[in-house]
Amino acid sequence: MKYLLRSVFVAGLVLSSTASLAGSLFFTSNTPDIFASDSYSLERLAGYVKAQKQHKQAFFLHGGDSLFPNPLSVYDNGSHMVSIMNGMGVDAMTVNRREFTRGMDQISLRTSESLFPMVLSNLKDIRTGRPIDGVMTDYIAPVGQMRIGILSYIADTVNSTYLMGEAEVDMSIEGLSPRIAALRQRGADYVVLVTEPDFIKMVPDSIFAGLDVLITTKETSDSVTEGRPLRIVSGGMDDELIEIEFTRQGVSAVVHHYLDAAPDPEVSAMIARYTGQLSIVLDQPLATLAVGMDSLRSNIRTGESAWGNVVVDALRHFTKADIAAVNSGSIRGYRTYPGGYQMTRRDVQAELPFGGAVYTVKMTPSEINNMLENSLSRIEESDGRYLQVAGLRVTYDTRLPVGQRLVNVTDEQGAPLTGFQYKVAITDYMLRGGDEYKFNQRQVIPDLTAENRYLWNIVSEFLMQSAQLTPTLKGRLVDLSKE
Repeated sequence: MKYLLRSVFVAGLVLSSTASLAGSLFFTSNTPDIFASDSYSLERLAGYVKAQKQHKQAFFLHGGDSLFPNPLSVYDNGSHMVSIMNGMGVDAMTVNRREFTRGMDQISLRTSESLFPMVLSNLKDIRTGRPIDGVMTDYIAPVGQMRIGILSYIADTVNSTYLMGEAEVDMSIEGLSPRIAALRQRGADYVVLVTEPDFIKMVPDSIFAGLDVLITTKETSDSVTEGRPLRIVSGGMDDELIEIEFTRQGVSAVVHHYLDAAPDPEVSAMIARYTGQLSIVLDQPLATLAVGMDSLRSNIRTGESAWGNVVVDALRHFTKADIAAVNSGSIRGYRTYPGGYQMTRRDVQAELPFGGAVYTVKMTPSEINNMLENSLSRIEESDGRYLQVAGLRVTYDTRLPVGQRLVNVTDEQGAPLTGFQYKVAITDYMLRGGDEYKFNQRQVIPDLTAENRYLWNIVSEFLMQSAQLTPTLKGRLVDLSKE
């Protein structure tokens, strides 16, 4: 079978010049934000795809990672995003890891609201031993004259990041081939697998040999690589969109830019209803930065962060805890702020998009050390489990083996942790076992006031207490390997 590649970047509407074109599949993923920017707009994305559908046989496949996180999904568990996708004309969606932010049952509820099938092939609910209720394990899409089989795979790391061991995930080398064969037996002309970077890294490349197209969802510039399978990387809140053309002669792919398209009126009206009142709240000014700071992923997941200090200081102040700890993966702004910048609630929400209730727990010095060792266990991978902390001074050495990296832990005055127990403020994500943190309900200190407040609200109110904010490093996290 011949594979054709057109690595062409185009703007506006592109008419096919191939007489034998049978149909096009449009693809994007990782689009949770309903607010438009200079480089991203769900309204214009919808307008572009709908215009394409008017003059060619097209199918719109969304790669997921989009029901969470955003300001509304914390409250409606992604229901508004399903409504928007319905309006955008999405024809099918593959379920990705962020869809599991509120668990499997919420995905089942969202399938009852969607006008399109949701697909996930290799995950079962451990409670039932069956796939998630309402989610399909595969789908054959009518793409013009062709029938395209769609599979969706997720890595078993979803159990440590979102599902806390509630799922059975098939990572077997031999598991994919029978699914590909079954789709072809049912009449699929081509088979497409949508997956994520974690899965790609954890399995041998040979398992993809029977595919025609392999799509990796990732927040990066879209790209196409020739070969069998044709390899595509696509996703992120940008103006890029992949078109895959299927013909009897072969498969080709092209990256489009959609921002020149007119906004779709239906989607624009829908988003305006959602964002109208929300914008009034989110644009409220908080504090002005006396100095610049950043929340870049490469910094906040590998060392002490000035912005991370603000977050944990706010949490500790609100809960009156001895110690506060927040996993850096919950901080998602990934941007730089100049001195003089005025922070708003919108900025805080963008930095802490998962919201998250907060809890205080009782911990012994030994339990605190175990928590910190887990924080350091995957620092080389810039893993989100790395903790920003308040009330502690932690010295460690990443040259040491995992589980033995702590060198010294003291309170903020430099005194050893000699108390029997300490009151530690954490997020609900950590309490549930996210990123393999180990807590139990017996440790929880009842505090309904704290549990009913989201972290972003706590940080926003903390910033409002002073007109000017000076975020600084405070020597809380020191890696001896960097000295």
